[in-house]
Amino acid sequence: MAPPTQLTITMIPNSIANSISIPISVGLQNFETAGMGSAGGEAIRAIFKAGVFVDGTGRWWAAYQILSITVS
Repeated sequence: MAPPTQLTITMIPNSIANSISIPISVGLQNFETAGMGSAGGEAIRAIFKAGVFVDGTGRWWAAYQILSITVS
């Protein structure tokens, strides 16, 4: 099975965006392919460890605005 390539983040109501899609890095995809863990899980942990994330347009978002995350 191929590793996931994208996170879809649903933001809390009244946030500027309802949903944001960000790619999972090739490095994390290779991490999963090598059987060393979950690419999606590592990406999610990194977001909450940092407390922020950046979307594809360069806009920064705070992790506290996240309602849910889907890995696909």
